[in-house]
Amino acid sequence: MVATMSIPLRATPGVSPKIWREGLVILGGAVVLIALGPFGAVPYRDVAGRTLYWARTLAGGYLLLRPCLALASLAARRWRVSELAAWTAAALLAGLPMVGLVWWLGPRPDLARPPPSPADFLDAYLQVMTITALVAPALWLARRAGRPAPSAPQATGNAPPALARRLPPGQGQILALSMEDHYVRVHAAAGQTLLLMRMADAVALMDGQDGARVHRSWWVARAAVEGFRRDGRRVWLRARGDLLVPVARGRVRALASEGWPLGGRS
Repeated sequence: MVATMSIPLRATPGVSPKIWREGLVILGGAVVLIALGPFGAVPYRDVAGRTLYWARTLAGGYLLLRPCLALASLAARRWRVSELAAWTAAALLAGLPMVGLVWWLGPRPDLARPPPSPADFLDAYLQVMTITALVAPALWLARRAGRPAPSAPQATGNAPPALARRLPPGQGQILALSMEDHYVRVHAAAGQTLLLMRMADAVALMDGQDGARVHRSWWVARAAVEGFRRDGRRVWLRARGDLLVPVARGRVRALASEGWPLGGRS
């Protein structure tokens, strides 16, 4: 739905395409609400008043909601929970201050208006949640539209890489390679083996297997990766066999653009 906007979104330097996509979501929501005039907030025929009301309400709501969603995404990555669930919780919490936006800056702004009664607060909160339930999923889709699709695994057939011939029999799939002084440790499904060789030579003997040298001293197979761990700007890939593979800071963005599970940011 939003992906078709990607070409013109890059026309303005210094403005993130993500901001443009989200701005268009808010603009589209405003157009729909201005046309429908829900909740009887302003007289249906008062187009100018309805336009002003929904424009400032959605703009203010976005300024309240967006930081909450950004914090929810950070929390989801840090504690490894569903980002969608974190966004849902953030939207529910952000709806509380939005009631004040609706109550005191409603169709006729009145900062001296008494606080809402519990019944009025609940009524306003349900209205806010109704709009949020439409806008937040659209923001979610707009955000995901900017993420690159995971690249397809390379076809390697059933032939093991040349490096496997240097391992003891029965080691199984090679999961990762790590450099230790003048040796390379081969992490395989059934065990580990130390080989006296250079890291570059070991990677070359992987015969184009679907993987990447994610760090100066680590290579990892894409199929072995099960997730990632982030601590500030430090990032690791979690791989089978309880491996925690460090990712060089300068490689994070490039690997994320190739579909590796790194949270989409450097």
